[in-house]
Amino acid sequence: MIGNAKVISFINLKGGVGKTTTAVNVAVELSRRSFTDGSKTRVLLIDLDPQSNASISFLSEDQYQHIQNQNTLKELFLHALSPSNKLNPQSFDLTTIRYRLEYLKSRGCHLDLIPCSLDIIDLQDRLTSFRSPHLSPMDILGNALHQLQRNNWCGEQAYTHIVVDCPPSLGMLTMNALSISDYFVVPTFLDQYSYWGLHKIVERMDALRQSKASCNIKLLGVLFSKVDPDERNQENVSWRKKFNSWCESEQNKKNLKKLCISEKIIFDAEIPSYEVIRKSESFSKPLLVYPAEGNDKNKQAILLSKYTSLVNEMFLRMNPKKSS
Repeated sequence: MIGNAKVISFINLKGGVGKTTTAVNVAVELSRRSFTDGSKTRVLLIDLDPQSNASISFLSEDQYQHIQNQNTLKELFLHALSPSNKLNPQSFDLTTIRYRLEYLKSRGCHLDLIPCSLDIIDLQDRLTSFRSPHLSPMDILGNALHQLQRNNWCGEQAYTHIVVDCPPSLGMLTMNALSISDYFVVPTFLDQYSYWGLHKIVERMDALRQSKASCNIKLLGVLFSKVDPDERNQENVSWRKKFNSWCESEQNKKNLKKLCISEKIIFDAEIPSYEVIRKSESFSKPLLVYPAEGNDKNKQAILLSKYTSLVNEMFLRMNPKKSS
């Protein structure tokens, strides 16, 4: 947890499973919520994936080209890696690379973005060999976020949720996210590669918890994404049964019990594969504000209701004291 903000990382070691799409649209939906006392959620979305797809889901090509060389997450890690800053690595101000998504406010969203850059991939090896008397290379992001939350309390509402789109790997960038996360969500296909990969993710998360005493990350749930909307698809039916059997097996139950936040591992909500999602991403807008037309409008409404249901489930599993 960063301050009072719940940190949720979206991860899968397999690319193309809808991880970024889910992180983006969940962050948007989360940022529209209210608590029972009338206070609003405020969400920070961190794009930690060098592909930067979460960033360009909100920023036009011109906007992204303008910021990518000096106003992305790369600057935080470059700052920490600079020899002159190793004795004072806590001095980086994340507000210098934070992008306020003002155009979403008209839809009731309170969402900020910290964008990424493809150049950050060049820093992975340097982070592995990073040495500082005051800071682990795994804690660079968390350190800066704690400072941001403290400053927010002084002048503006602090974030209630931080959503992180992780790279499809378990390198040092991903470790920076997972080490501070309260929860992780695994978006996945209904297929064989995803089925076998889920076990590996759970295994690695358990190992991280055991090796880092301050890490209390929990599995919030597994989400079936890019699902064929044709309910007659027997392959989907078969894979649902296999995933459920995996969760219910005695051996996995024992291992999952200490890692899961809920007895129910797989979310009821499923995200169907509709072309309107890809169209909204090409338009550099999240689904909520994409100007869909014709039949796409109906598909958009279905998808938005699915993300609403998903976030409802997430809230229930996180069991906040106040939610609506």
